[in-house]
Amino acid sequence: MPSVLTEYWPAVAAILDGANPRHRSVCMRVSGLRPREFDGRAAVRSLLASVERHWPDKPATRTTNNWNLRREVPPFVTRSPEVALERTIAARASGAWFCQMSTASGIHGPASDKRRAIDLVHHPKDGHYRFIELKIGSDNPLYALFEALGYGLIYLMSRRSRCGFGYSDRDLMSAHAIEMTVLAPHAFFDYRRRGHDAAFTYDLNWLEEELSEGLQEVAGDDVSMVLNSVGFEPGSRLEDSAAAVIDLFERRVFHLPTW
Repeated sequence: MPSVLTEYWPAVAAILDGANPRHRSVCMRVSGLRPREFDGRAAVRSLLASVERHWPDKPATRTTNNWNLRREVPPFVTRSPEVALERTIAARASGAWFCQMSTASGIHGPASDKRRAIDLVHHPKDGHYRFIELKIGSDNPLYALFEALGYGLIYLMSRRSRCGFGYSDRDLMSAHAIEMTVLAPHAFFDYRRRGHDAAFTYDLNWLEEELSEGLQEVAGDDVSMVLNSVGFEPGSRLEDSAAAVIDLFERRVFHLPTW
């Protein structure tokens, strides 16, 4: 089925010398290793080009759902702990938090990219947004980082070609600053090596910095954008975990690029 990200993941693999970012071994290999030849700006330009090649001049179907902040939280009919946490956060902090924001639904047809949505949106003040990729027991930090980056590139393409695409949240589509954030329990960022009892922590800070520089370059002067990862301490109850996330971001300084 056509998708705006048809070439995106193959392009990510090419950046990683053909490796699949879904594999934990690849995340372990990339962790802490900053190749001298790695160029984050060139990497992001190539990833944006992969999205541009599959971006239509106008949507195949009429849609007004993309990039709209959902004012009502969907019913809690889910077995997914990730979805349950998203909805609990949005319900507890309505007005500042929103869940499941569609990004590219219908662009290539009525069934295309319907599930391509940002898990959580935090809106701390006018013109400032956090687009959050939440991970509870799935994937790894490397894959999640490129997921968040992919949504950032879709946002840029949407912002540049919004004519005819039916977006109604004008503040969001003309935002001054966007943080693309991977959010997960602290344990998500840890791994174990054979023969070692202690846990090791993935170190992808170098990659976040490189990709953030590239993201800001392609964003230009219109909007400040940055890519980062944030860990939180989950509680024993769903409500406690939601409260921990909300409190974390209420206290967290909005990080903007410094380059």
